[in-house]
Amino acid sequence: MPGASAGAAVDDGAHVVQFYGRDSELIDVVATYVGDAIQAGDVAIAVTTASHRAALEYQLTAVGVDVAAAQAKGDLLLLDAEQTMNRFFVDGAPDPAAFDVTIGWLIREASRSGRRPVRVFGEMVALLWEAGQINAALELETRWSELGRRLPFTLFCAYSAESVGGDEHVEALNEVCRLHSVVLDQSAVASHSHTIRAFVSATDGPRAARHLVAETLRRWDKDELIPDALLVVTELATNAVVHARSDFVVVVSPAGQSVRIAVRDASAVVPMRRQSSLGISGRGLELIDALASRWDVEMLPEGKEVWAELAR
Repeated sequence: MPGASAGAAVDDGAHVVQFYGRDSELIDVVATYVGDAIQAGDVAIAVTTASHRAALEYQLTAVGVDVAAAQAKGDLLLLDAEQTMNRFFVDGAPDPAAFDVTIGWLIREASRSGRRPVRVFGEMVALLWEAGQINAALELETRWSELGRRLPFTLFCAYSAESVGGDEHVEALNEVCRLHSVVLDQSAVASHSHTIRAFVSATDGPRAARHLVAETLRRWDKDELIPDALLVVTELATNAVVHARSDFVVVVSPAGQSVRIAVRDASAVVPMRRQSSLGISGRGLELIDALASRWDVEMLPEGKEVWAELAR
C-alpha cells in the first residue's frame, strides 16, 4: 500500500517498512496506524525511542485518542526500543529463544490468545542500523518475519531515508526490502548507486516504473541501457499488475559493470515461459532472456522478486 497516507491501511499480517525523510512524516503515519487500531478495538504496540514516543503521544491526543485510557484498557502499549531490545540480545545479536520469550509472549498476551488483532510499530531495527550494527538489524528483521509466520500480527518498521542511503548500504538495503511484504511511500530511497520505489497496482504502474528507470539511468550516465531497461521493467511491472494483481516494488542497482533491475510483488506464483508466435505478447520471459546478461526469480517471505541484469 504505497504512500504515506497508507500507514493505517496495511493488510492484516503484513510486514511493512517505510523510509521516511522527516520525523514529523513518520509520526503522522504511525499515529494514524496506531489510532485506527485502537478505534477498531485492536491492540497497538509501539516500541519507540523516547523522543518519538513523546511525539506519538502528543499526536494521538491531538486526533482525539485518550492515551492514558487506552493504556489502562490494554489497547495501547508504549515501550522503549532500547530497553526492550536489551531483553533479548545476547553477545550483540538477537537470541531466537529470548526473542520469542520477550516479543512472542508480548504479542500473545496483547492478542488475548488470538482473539484481538495486534498491530506493532517498532524502531529497534532502526536503532541498530543507525548504530552501525547492520547485520544485527537484518537478523532482527528475520526474527520478526519468522515470528509472523507463527503468530498473527501486523508489523510496521521504519528507517530514516538518510541513514540507509549511501553506496555502502546498497546490498543491506536490498535485503531490508526483501524481508518485508510491503514497502511504503511513493518517494524513492535513492543515491547514485540505487533506487527503490513502491508502486500501486494500477494500469499506469508500468508507465510510472519506466519513468523511474529512465530517470535513474540518465542520472547514472547509462543512457545506452535505457531502451533495453524500459522493455524489461515494462514486462516485469506488467506481470505484477496483470498476473500477480499486487502492488510492486522496483529496485534499480549496479551489478559490477551491469545494471540490475528487480521487481517484487506479493504473488508466490513463479512466472512460466510460454511459446508464442504472435508478437511479444506471451513471450515476456523470452524477451528478458534475450536482453539480459542473466536473470532469475527469487522467492521472498511473502511473494517473489524477478530480476534481470543488463550489461553495457
